[in-house]
Amino acid sequence: ERSVLSKVVAGLLKNAIENTPDEGLIELYAEKKEGAVYLEVRDCGVGVTAINSALIFGGFFHTQDTDLYSSKRPYQFNAGGAGADLLRIKVFSERFGFHVDFQTRRCPFIPTDTDLCPGRISKCSFVSDRQGCLTTGGSVFSVKFPLDAFAVPAN
Repeated sequence: ERSVLSKVVAGLLKNAIENTPDEGLIELYAEKKEGAVYLEVRDCGVGVTAINSALIFGGFFHTQDTDLYSSKRPYQFNAGGAGADLLRIKVFSERFGFHVDFQTRRCPFIPTDTDLCPGRISKCSFVSDRQGCLTTGGSVFSVKFPLDAFAVPAN
């Protein structure tokens, strides 16, 4: 169903934007091959700590330390969402038979949930230029949609 696909793409892009500092990079790839459509959303953001990556699709879970959490405007860096978009994507994947995968690398300069990114690459004291940030952390969400996943059964 087209609306499901739109919600998946929008949710992954929103997640990438909210976890990538200003001046960062987000890439979107899509390819049709071998009876499926492959979608990949790759961000050069802060990444997720190892302990939190196991919980990422659980929903109503935020990756920031609870004492630092604040709900900001959607699409703002570190907006502090509750994970509803990722939970919805996981539920959709189970309902419609597509596969979603997640890989992450936490920025080594902010290794814990209490360490904060300044939110703009040019304000980071750990890197000397934009490229220095783009290679330190980030996440990749990969989705494989079998072409028949959204097929409407014949009556």
